[in-house]
Amino acid sequence: MNYSIIQKSQLEGTLRIDAEHYQPVYLEIKEIMTQAAAKPLKELLARQVVTGKTPKQRDCLEDDTDIKFIKTDTVRQGEIIFDLADCLPVKQSSKHSEPHAGDILVTIIGADYEIVGRSAMVFAGDPKMNINQNIALIRPDKNLISPAISHE
Repeated sequence: MNYSIIQKSQLEGTLRIDAEHYQPVYLEIKEIMTQAAAKPLKELLARQVVTGKTPKQRDCLEDDTDIKFIKTDTVRQGEIIFDLADCLPVKQSSKHSEPHAGDILVTIIGADYEIVGRSAMVFAGDPKMNINQNIALIRPDKNLISPAISHE
């Protein structure tokens, strides 16, 4: 049996009174995070997290005016499978939801739990693309985080 002893003074000012919160492993993780000066995600981003949309008109011309349309089935763990991507006429593209090199795409909706949370980074050599409403686009602040933005 594992147990932890918490002083009453450690509980003052907290909204947590559930015993599970104070398990030794969780207290150890909290201490590591505190020492590492962890920051909330919003402080590491260049802009607010955004999602895309699915345009009503998606008649592709099958030429160089089409771009890749990224949906949940396109994002896998660690990579974007462009061969599975739909096309989108460039005129239907939205600058608001157009990923750039260094951005991170995360699936936020899916048919089952294995689909939600898939993520992949966008690299410099990737084709021009746009995302739908089921994908979150996370843009790290490059002054704070320096991701590798090219395939190695």
